[in-house]
Amino acid sequence: MTATRASNVNIPASLCAAVKARGHAEKKTPGELIIIALEDAGEGIRELVKPRPNIGGTFFSPRPQYRASTTDRDETITPLQFRMLPEDFTALDELVTRFGAKSRTALIIAALTAYLSERPDLTKGVDE
Repeated sequence: MTATRASNVNIPASLCAAVKARGHAEKKTPGELIIIALEDAGEGIRELVKPRPNIGGTFFSPRPQYRASTTDRDETITPLQFRMLPEDFTALDELVTRFGAKSRTALIIAALTAYLSERPDLTKGVDE
């Protein structure tokens, strides 16, 4: 079996809690839930991500506008640790480019938010 690689993504704390609860309920790892969420969204992910507007183009080289935050919420951000195969990270980066996401984080937040909103009964904390 191919070795996985660890990474993390900084996401809103409420989303992180929902991912952990869903993972516990469905016996899935965070990495598996990220893949499932992206696959579930399919081409619809384009509607979920907010591409960065470009600046420049006349006198300066065009480039995406920098934004400090990957979320529009005033919410605590927390890291979600996950593992994937090396080729999965390549696929993530290709999806960022393909759908014009601001970043890998923005892509993952959009996909997980949409996926977890489909069955909110499984996003509650496991201790509730």
